[in-house]
Amino acid sequence: ILSLPAITISYSQPGYCNSLTTLQSVIRTSNSEISGSYSATPAGLSIDGVNDGDPINGSNAGKINPSLSLPGTYTVKYNFTNFVCSGVAQTTVIIYTQPTFTTHPSTIPETYCQNSTAAQLTVAANPGGTATITSYEWFRNTTGLNSGGTSVGIGSTYTPSTTLPGTAPEPSYYYCVVTNSNGCTQASNISGLVTVNPVI
Repeated sequence: ILSLPAITISYSQPGYCNSLTTLQSVIRTSNSEISGSYSATPAGLSIDGVNDGDPINGSNAGKINPSLSLPGTYTVKYNFTNFVCSGVAQTTVIIYTQPTFTTHPSTIPETYCQNSTAAQLTVAANPGGTATITSYEWFRNTTGLNSGGTSVGIGSTYTPSTTLPGTAPEPSYYYCVVTNSNGCTQASNISGLVTVNPVI
């Protein structure tokens, strides 16, 4: 009587945010030379079901694409054979919903005098699925993009600074990044241009 090969499969994390576009490889351990293919239930997980013995595409076997998957909990099964015995190994992976903004910063351009009081910027977000919001973080940049900025504050509201490090007018844009309890993030739209002029 031959023993069934001892096989385990897993992924590097128990779950992934559905904003992640990087393919995630399956981790397989085996005490025998085997080959097999992957499947997932229920439907909704983007997984490469090619047989890992395929000489051309086998290296992609079991890879998942979170960004093309529906949020949910999935059972991934690996149907394998060592050409004598066959079996099934399985694991669970979760696709989390990223948070989404329901209120973005105002896009109206604003101009302030140095050391005056700026209008408050406000955001609100849906945490996604059963998650909760864990943080809002505000960033400032001068490019008009909602990435690559400098952290300037936390909370769902932020009042732009009107202090100036020098004597030249200082244009700024602001955006907020929300994080939920599953570690998923989303950046808000960029605010309107905020310009602070020095007092002459």
